[in-house]
Amino acid sequence: MRRVGVAFMCLAVGFAAVPPAAVKRGSYGSLGTTISWLTSRLQALNATGHAPTTIELDETVVQAFHRVADKISGSWLSPFPLDDEEDSESGYSQSFQDVLVKNWTFMDIVPRADDATRVGNELAPGMAKLLVAGDPDARQLAAFLQPLKDSGQLYWAYFAAVSAEDGFVHYHCDNCDHNVPYRIPCDLEELKAERRRHRLEVASSHAETTLDPARFHLPLAVQSVLDSVQFILGGQRVTLRQGRIHYVDVAFPHYIVNRASQRRVTLIIDILRKKLLSQSSARALGPHGLGLWQAFDRTRAAPGYAEAVGQAQDYLAEHELSICNARAGESISTGDMLMRENLDRAEVMGGWGTASAREL
Repeated sequence: MRRVGVAFMCLAVGFAAVPPAAVKRGSYGSLGTTISWLTSRLQALNATGHAPTTIELDETVVQAFHRVADKISGSWLSPFPLDDEEDSESGYSQSFQDVLVKNWTFMDIVPRADDATRVGNELAPGMAKLLVAGDPDARQLAAFLQPLKDSGQLYWAYFAAVSAEDGFVHYHCDNCDHNVPYRIPCDLEELKAERRRHRLEVASSHAETTLDPARFHLPLAVQSVLDSVQFILGGQRVTLRQGRIHYVDVAFPHYIVNRASQRRVTLIIDILRKKLLSQSSARALGPHGLGLWQAFDRTRAAPGYAEAVGQAQDYLAEHELSICNARAGESISTGDMLMRENLDRAEVMGGWGTASAREL
């Protein structure tokens, strides 16, 4: 099963705070590595996974898009399918649902397609209903997305929200194979190898694929909220600007903490790479195509980019699997994943994991 772009767990269950002394050593002992350990190694790569575009939307347009998210708020979904039974095969029970959706949720506008033949051909029910009703805000959003749909290169468009008051999304890589390393053997070298094979598959696809689409963020929250969000991407703290479209290279590990009193809402747009490989081809994406290409190219064309991504994903694998290395070869369990997240959450909420992250 292809795991690219699947969503991530953010399960907030109680865990005792880890002593700061253990964090300073870069390890929780038998409980694995720390966020500080991972952040410092990512930072040492000195790679940039973020580039703002030159595209900036008027504040009234941004507010209209935000109202669309509010109007179809009943359609917000949890980012990972949960089962009703505690002992179900996947291990995620309905009892976690209320906690999970308070951290990270999403809502489709143009649903993700399984293959390129259906890219951009559908609207999510909530969005379609607003358009049928003649909602002016939804019309603005649809008009903004229409050139991308017409290009045939819009893979996915959706709202994503991180909850207020310490909403937490743990370190992850969106386009890693096994981006949720669950129910696989606790085998570090094998996980690294699988992710390496996936990167080679993407690199050899010549962009004729839905693998590894380019992800653009349009922040809709007010700037005071965005300034209160710790968005750590590849060891660097990235502060997004309201109304400015940003290319965010989610091949690099990243995590988010929202310390604001309001949720952080973002319009996320995934575009297939085919039209982003040259300035001329980008024009097919519509009036914003050139700006999107410039940001994408500035990041991907950087010297040593591929090597940095590979090393970053290897570091992430070491962090993820350090929690179960005493049981090497056994399957990664729900308990392992919860322990990993809760250790990271405890560290971040104590302020131990972000001090070394450079500001971008």
